[in-house]
Amino acid sequence: MGALISIITPVGPAHVRFLEEARASLVNQQGDSRWEWILVANGGVELPEWAGADPRVRWSVYEGPMKEGRASIGALKRQGFEDACGELLVELDADDLLTPNALTEIARAFDDPQVQFAYSNSAQFEDGTWATSGYSERYGWASRPFITQGHRLTEMVAFAPTPQAMRLIYWAPNHVRVWRAGAYQALGGHDAALWVADDHDLVCRTYAAYGARGMRHIDQCLYLYRTHPGNSCRVWNGEVQVGTASNYKRHIRAMAERWAQDQGLRMVDLGGRFGKPEGYESWDLHGTPSVDLNGPWPATAGEVGILRAVDIVEHLADPVHTMNEAWRVLAPGGWLFVEVPSTEGRGAWQDPTHKSFWNLNSFFYYTHESKAQYIRPGYEGHFQLAWLEPYEIEWEGGPVPYVRAHLIAVKPGMERTPGERTS
Repeated sequence: MGALISIITPVGPAHVRFLEEARASLVNQQGDSRWEWILVANGGVELPEWAGADPRVRWSVYEGPMKEGRASIGALKRQGFEDACGELLVELDADDLLTPNALTEIARAFDDPQVQFAYSNSAQFEDGTWATSGYSERYGWASRPFITQGHRLTEMVAFAPTPQAMRLIYWAPNHVRVWRAGAYQALGGHDAALWVADDHDLVCRTYAAYGARGMRHIDQCLYLYRTHPGNSCRVWNGEVQVGTASNYKRHIRAMAERWAQDQGLRMVDLGGRFGKPEGYESWDLHGTPSVDLNGPWPATAGEVGILRAVDIVEHLADPVHTMNEAWRVLAPGGWLFVEVPSTEGRGAWQDPTHKSFWNLNSFFYYTHESKAQYIRPGYEGHFQLAWLEPYEIEWEGGPVPYVRAHLIAVKPGMERTPGERTS
């Protein structure tokens, strides 16, 4: 017999009506997988009678902190995962379905002891009609037909495990999601303080801890996602948008560093004479040895994974040269993290050693071809804009506006990199 597989399902009042179909998708699993189903009842939910008659079904009633009559999703899932007895921990939302081969394929993925987390492709169907929908190729998605129960659906092919895909919830591993129990415990589980975007947070932490080698993409459709007006992602869409942005800010640097280290790529702090993070090398005009960043940078094409550029690009004479060299030395998918005083305030102009001037709009010339055409052929690169925001720091006399820009080097072989295709 294989490992016991625990399926965890939080249940709110609006989703009780879907439980019988979810149960059928478990009962009808192919193969001899051993499983238990843990239902976490939220908000005074009364579970159906069959839940007490099947010895494989267990439930616990959530009695923790509530807000506006509901528990955080992170707290519900954490309780269910902690109550689980299985070696493999599977998420199944109450309104969704597993395909008949799901548990067999999940168990097979974890035959590799290096795998700590696995995820699959999925397909969407509309409640009551089985009409299908998918995500646009414009954002890097690939799809293919999937037939189930006589219905033709659109299987969305998940992205490979990379920080480029993990960075926002839109491209991060979707259902089915499975953790090895020991890894889940080592990671500290779901963050009970997160009301939404809890899975995205945990997936980011999983990547930072185990990297791509610890994550397995099962390139099959194992999960059917039901769309209806009560979907959490619709009801709480505004909170999800805020949550995924917060997750990005917390985790992107750790994920990018894990990726660079696993790929054997260099991590460089431009102007790193002051405040260089551990694990980075410094390229600085006044360093030892000195590096003239206004000339060719000391790396062959594609051997750098991360360029950290905090309070430095404004000291370099030619911004096009700066962006050309950054693109040249970065590997496909490599990260450029820029923080620079914005021309929206005095900080850009106050330092007599500043030689170039930047604001939010500056970065579109390097990421959007409709703007890049005006600086070609001098500009040779192509970046994808991963993050762009204004912020302020405190300086003598008051706040100084800054720009934070995170860019991904787009190079040949990156056709499936997630993100909007810009023109």
